[in-house]
Amino acid sequence: MSPLADSNSMNKKELIEATLLRAGHSGLAKKDAEALLNTLIDVIKECVAGGDEVTLKDFGTFTLVHHRERRGFNPVTGEEMLISGRTFPKFRPGKGWVSMVGEERSVS
Repeated sequence: MSPLADSNSMNKKELIEATLLRAGHSGLAKKDAEALLNTLIDVIKECVAGGDEVTLKDFGTFTLVHHRERRGFNPVTGEEMLISGRTFPKFRPGKGWVSMVGEERSVS
């Protein structure tokens, strides 16, 4: 559990509050921090939707993954069917973050 969250999950509001807490007396207002986070999320979504890869060093990479059309089986009837291809966003955490999480789990 994060020392900044009350539970094992953190929502957007709690993330903004934790960011402000970490920033200390930077003069950043809560509404400005929220606007900044919303803008960051929107820019990442727009870039990835447009086919760009977004990499934030020491954090991770946002990309699009394409799955082509394939044949499958209906589990109820056993009938063969065509599963259409699809594209969806993917996040791959950075190596530094992965190793940090691994170190924290081994210490606990």
